[in-house]
Amino acid sequence: MAHYADYHRTVIGYHGTKKSAALKIIQGECGFEPSENDDDWLGHGIYFWEYAPQQAFLWAKQRKKKKGWPEDEEIAVLGSMIRLGFCFDLLDPENVKDLGGYYQARQQTLAESSDLQVTNVMSQKRLNCAVFNFAYETRKTQGQPLAT
Repeated sequence: MAHYADYHRTVIGYHGTKKSAALKIIQGECGFEPSENDDDWLGHGIYFWEYAPQQAFLWAKQRKKKKGWPEDEEIAVLGSMIRLGFCFDLLDPENVKDLGGYYQARQQTLAESSDLQVTNVMSQKRLNCAVFNFAYETRKTQGQPLAT
């Protein structure tokens, strides 16, 4: 079975955002801006929907409402060819097993501090974010890149 270090394929990913931001990215004025919220489901980074432009649009539509974007701010969806290498495939049982160990290690650390109580969906998202960020940092220090 292929492990994350051997995993190479190209996917089409779609990113929903403000039209003004999309135009700046397309024109080369800036790049994608990584999300660094404490409830980013798979840790900090740039999120794309694989083969799902409609999902990217709906996500941006929800974001517009949640973040209070100006009413006249249009939504745009950018498509990108993404080469997956050193990919942490959540459908690979070995990777999921590895991730379980990270959850245990991170959950124990968090339980010892009062920073995070896992009692509702939002705090579960915060736990997921903390675990993935912990996994990224652990793999990085071991010289093993990790991306989801």
